Formats: sequence, C-alpha cells, structure tokens
Amino acid sequence: DTDKKIFFTLILVLIVFGIGRAYAYFSAQSETSTETVTTATYDLEVETKSSANDLVTNIDRETELFFIKKIQAFNPSHRIIGEEGMGERPDSLDGVVWIIDPIDGTMNFVKQHRHFMITIGVYIDGVGKLGYIFDVMREDLFYAIAGEGAWYNDSPMRKLQPLKIEEAVIGINASWVTPNPKINHEKLIEL
Repeated sequence: DTDKKIFFTLILVLIVFGIGRAYAYFSAQSETSTETVTTATYDLEVETKSSANDLVTNIDRETELFFIKKIQAFNPSHRIIGEEGMGERPDSLDGVVWIIDPIDGTMNFVKQHRHFMITIGVYIDGVGKLGYIFDVMREDLFYAIAGEGAWYNDSPMRKLQPLKIEEAVIGINASWVTPNPKINHEKLIEL
C-alpha cells in the first residue's frame, strides 16, 4: 500500500509539472496569431516521424525527458519506455516499467485543438498496475489502479460487466488492421 501511495503521488507530480510545458505553450499561442510562437522558453518545432500524420514536437521530447529524469531520480532501477524514443527499449517487462506518451494526440496539440493527453502506464513484472490519462486543457484525470478500480478525477467510475465480444462495441484505428511495423495487425483482423 505504501508503494501504491508513492507511485500515485509521483505520477500526479509528474503530470502536474509535465502539463506546464504544454499549457505554457497554449497560453502563449492564444495571445498571438503568428504560425510560430515564441514565449520565454518555447518555440514549437514540429517534425514528422513515420508519416505526415505522425508528428513529434520539441515539447513532446522535452516533456518525455522531464519525466525520465524525475522517474530515474525517484528510482534508477525503474525502466522507461517513451513514445518519442527518449527512454529505453527493454526486452522484457520484468521489474518496474513505465510507459509514457508525453503528448498523446500530438496532431491535435499542433493544430491547437483541445484533445491531447498525457498518458502514463506502470507495469510491474509484466502486469499493468497503474494507468493515467490526463486531459491537459480540461484538467481532467482518468486513472486506474489494478484491483481497485478506475476513477474520473475523484469520482469512482462504474465497473464494466464482462460480455461476449460479439456484443461489444469496439473502436480501433484503421491502421491497426493494415500492415503496420508497430503491431501485429493479423491478430486484430481475426477479431
């Protein structure tokens, strides 16, 4: 229980400080109409990764590095997988492994929409234990703790009841069922 409290506190601290980077950029962006915004510390630099729709910014990378440094200071034995490649590439999920996407929805971030998140997952010995999704602009936190349930901010979410896959509503990205080097699309086609 003490470990859960420590993890929970650390993740909240990371999220609060991490959102500062995105929020500072957006605050400055709303005050000007120019394409590139310069604030005291932020120039937005946008690059493509695998395609024109797969973007990364310097804010993504800086925020991911921020998370990595704070987690390593907390416990250097914890391993970190980062969406932007700033973390490690572990060959297993043994021990404590953090999975971080510092700006989930970078296209929305770049286009100044409100729908981007900070997402963090923590696995312990290959089992998902903690998951956090923070809506930066709305300041809404969705989180789940294995065995304890899920919450929206401070309110517990209704527990879902098991049902057959034939009765489920499932939404997926179309790229998940076409040849894709990041996932085994054949498994998803079977569904």
